[in-house]
Amino acid sequence: VSSGMAYPVADLIQTFSPQVWEDFTEEWAYSQQKKYAEIVRYAGAGDMGLDILCFYTKDYFKGPWDNIQCKRYACELKPAQVWVELGKIIYYSFTGEYPPPKTYYFAASKGLGLKLKKLLTHPDKLKAELIANWDKYCKKKITDTKEIPLEGALIDYLNKFDF
Repeated sequence: VSSGMAYPVADLIQTFSPQVWEDFTEEWAYSQQKKYAEIVRYAGAGDMGLDILCFYTKDYFKGPWDNIQCKRYACELKPAQVWVELGKIIYYSFTGEYPPPKTYYFAASKGLGLKLKKLLTHPDKLKAELIANWDKYCKKKITDTKEIPLEGALIDYLNKFDF
């Protein structure tokens, strides 16, 4: 009684704003210090699909790294909400802004919907669906400075990408 009513952590997380969700996820990444040498947080417009970067060495992008993409929506995460994020990783690693991450995580406050879970466990289907959805979700949304058509060397790169 003196400490108040018990409030389940899973329910508490649902009350977080997107900013607080990123703060929370960044704190979790720092708890993984035995695994990562450096944690860097990108935020705001122009983040190139990077939220929380977890580097295995102090060599940053010259060594292996993981990306944690924070998503705080009113519902479970759906494929339509991640196509542009996957498109950014493909495009910006293709252009040499950074190498592909070793692992790509979605930190979703409401969890993942079943359709997205199924796609994430079937890389060939995930790739095919990304290609099928590129024009609608990626072409005009990866960057606001130009359209990114999925053709030529970029489609070749995507087809060889390790999903």
